[in-house]
Amino acid sequence: MKLAYLKGGAAAVVACCLAALGVGCASQQAPSGKADGATAGAPVGGAAPAGPVGAVLQPFRRVAEADDVASQLEYFSRMAALPLEDLRREYNAVADSFARSGAETDRLRLALLRSVPAAPFRDDARLVSLIEAAPPHQGVGASPRRDLLGLLLRLASERQRTAAAARDEQKRIETQGRDEARRLEGLLRDEQRRAEELRQKLDALLAIEREMRNRVPRTGPQK
Repeated sequence: MKLAYLKGGAAAVVACCLAALGVGCASQQAPSGKADGATAGAPVGGAAPAGPVGAVLQPFRRVAEADDVASQLEYFSRMAALPLEDLRREYNAVADSFARSGAETDRLRLALLRSVPAAPFRDDARLVSLIEAAPPHQGVGASPRRDLLGLLLRLASERQRTAAAARDEQKRIETQGRDEARRLEGLLRDEQRRAEELRQKLDALLAIEREMRNRVPRTGPQK
């Protein structure tokens, strides 16, 4: 279903609902002494409609938000295919826009950009902080935009846990490697010490042999 069709259908249904509510109100006589439109409970200052009208409008708000989320996902696909320099320029522009406006659409777009794989500005810690700083959802029922932010938050948190586990494993391997290296160095020193002891014993035996040879009298032919 195209967005234009959704908007047109939503407008028609809302207009019918408002018309029906208007007819219902007009069919009741205003209390004497009060002007028309001054009945108790009427919206003041253009406040957003509540009650039945708000319940009717809420699904169409979700539909419009879902369409916005779909367009944001298409945006993410386009950004992931951009050259690095173009991607960096887009990120800086969105970051500046969010800093000025604080709009939730800019927050979502910035979160998507910080999720682009291999991007130099990808930072899961900053991404988590960005999403967790979002104001609480005020509407009734589900919010597609918040659902997407929640998914990005879970993915970033999982990447953080995976990275932390990898760092811990790397430290364990390095520690184990250092311990093994120390053990091998100790074995090497022991072998060198034993080799030196054997050499000294061999030198001593050779010295004894030479001494014994020198002590044996030489016998030669008698003249």
